[in-house]
Amino acid sequence: MGAGHYPDDVRALFLSDLHLGYRLSNPSRCIELLNRVRAEKIYLIGDILDVARLARQWYWPALHQQTVDAIGNAHHRGAQVYLMPGNHDPCFRSMDGLATLRSDPFDRIRSIVAPFQLMNIGESFTHQTLTGKKLLITHGDLFDHMDARLGGIPILGSRIFDRINRFIPNRMILALRRLFKLILTRPDKIEAAVIAFSKLQKYDGAVFGHLHSPSLKMIDHQIVANTGDWLENESCLMETNDGSLILINFGEVIARIDTGKFLTAPA
Repeated sequence: MGAGHYPDDVRALFLSDLHLGYRLSNPSRCIELLNRVRAEKIYLIGDILDVARLARQWYWPALHQQTVDAIGNAHHRGAQVYLMPGNHDPCFRSMDGLATLRSDPFDRIRSIVAPFQLMNIGESFTHQTLTGKKLLITHGDLFDHMDARLGGIPILGSRIFDRINRFIPNRMILALRRLFKLILTRPDKIEAAVIAFSKLQKYDGAVFGHLHSPSLKMIDHQIVANTGDWLENESCLMETNDGSLILINFGEVIARIDTGKFLTAPA
């Protein structure tokens, strides 16, 4: 992420889709981010770990452990850390879910997961900005109804990508994954479902992950933010100390919303 053009002290940092334990995860600059930025609150918005892959094929290089350590260090420094499960780390929906993993990597996965058990774990959280805007924070996979309809196809596709990754460049794998996700999951429908739920629950907007497509915009008087990912992007969302939301990708601010300068739709 280099020097970056973003503040070092923020009210909140929002991260998702690190996919630690996956060969295409690129966490080195995320470690720099976590070590540099002092945030009052850190929201880990799902798919931080890729438990399904770790269960069938162990891959845990030093950088991935260093990322978990950096999160733990931020927690020890006093940051309030909130963890939400995603479709790749559903064990956080129930810690008993780890017992269903194959026995061989169980102990190693459990040791990775253990530090997160000291943090706040929930399906979703509410974040209130400095200017009083109430945001729904959730991974977004529960709004992805195609996963249920497709049954085991996404899992099969994931395993195919893992196999061919040995023979073709990572960039091509990422392009194929992006196309696969675009065709099968319909990101526009997931975003629309998140917005509809946010409005129904009287939120001023939503922050979610899952789509691997960083964005920050206003839709129908709703703040809509996707935190992106750390496979194809190096993206995160921050709330600054003046209440603004800024979207960072590859060390640069690519979008900004001043949450004090808009009005929600009338009730």
